[in-house]
Amino acid sequence: MERRIGGDIAESRLERRFLDVIDASGLERPILQWNPPWDPGVRVDAAFVDARLLVELDGRVFHDAPSSFEIDRRRDQVAAAHGWMTLRFTWANLRDEPDSVISVIRSTLLTRTGRSVGK
Repeated sequence: MERRIGGDIAESRLERRFLDVIDASGLERPILQWNPPWDPGVRVDAAFVDARLLVELDGRVFHDAPSSFEIDRRRDQVAAAHGWMTLRFTWANLRDEPDSVISVIRSTLLTRTGRSVGK
């Protein structure tokens, strides 16, 4: 599989699950593996660029260590300093409460853009 940064290719089961939830909701897909302009060396899992909204998908493999927790919080702070908001979801969120995940994303997109999105 060709690797494309800033595209629509899911790199993990968690990202594929996220896209399935997004697709079922009727929301437009975000850009996956997006490089924020304030730190091109960093990649975020997903970005709704027009709304300046980031979505991070926190699986235990990469986000369970205390150092990862601290790094994630610092990245969220830097994004906020640049006017971006970060939402974080886990596998359990996507598996057990996909409607809640979509409700949060949809409400946040509405708040940040002033317009209704999707179904």
